[in-house]
Amino acid sequence: MSLGPSLAEYLNLTKMESSFGAFNILSKTHRSELAEECFIHVERLLQEIDRRFPPSELHQCLCTLFDSVVLKENQHCLGEATYGRRELDYLSQEYEKFSDFDAKNVQVEWQSSKSLLISFMSIQANNNSPVIFRKTFIELKQVTHEQFTEQFKNILILLGIYLIVPLNSVKCERGYSAANKIHPQLRSRITIETLDCLLTVRLLLSDDIRS
Repeated sequence: MSLGPSLAEYLNLTKMESSFGAFNILSKTHRSELAEECFIHVERLLQEIDRRFPPSELHQCLCTLFDSVVLKENQHCLGEATYGRRELDYLSQEYEKFSDFDAKNVQVEWQSSKSLLISFMSIQANNNSPVIFRKTFIELKQVTHEQFTEQFKNILILLGIYLIVPLNSVKCERGYSAANKIHPQLRSRITIETLDCLLTVRLLLSDDIRS
């Protein structure tokens, strides 16, 4: 198991001491055993998180089609007719009623766009971020291909969805936390309108303005 920077730094700082967090270290052997148990505990915790919170099928399909890192990792099979077909079928069913989205033509657009992606990745620097990769690709094709936006409008709709879909629920959890602080049990008579205004101040305004 690889260590994160915080855990690695913590272990290095406690190497020469007789404690490991809240535990007393009796010997070097005891330290090694305790460290190993900590690793096992963290590994099991990560496995339990993965089990309880499986990755989103929607997000995985979008990443398969549009994430530059995933595309580069699968560059050797990107030209195959089956690459992305299952994911695109899933997305087509999800967004078939989406405004201006044509679920029937999107497969044709995807097969045509893959050749453009392959040629683009062959000349593109590998150190570009995913955002720069997508931005550069679209800008280049719009300049060199006058009908690019119209010809691949359904693929671009899915790409737009991929760019705005949140990766996790952190912002939602932050909102719930703020609401619980503003509206505890002792302030049960606070109205929805007042709570909405206070949450807006708490979440959207900077600290110096709030203070």
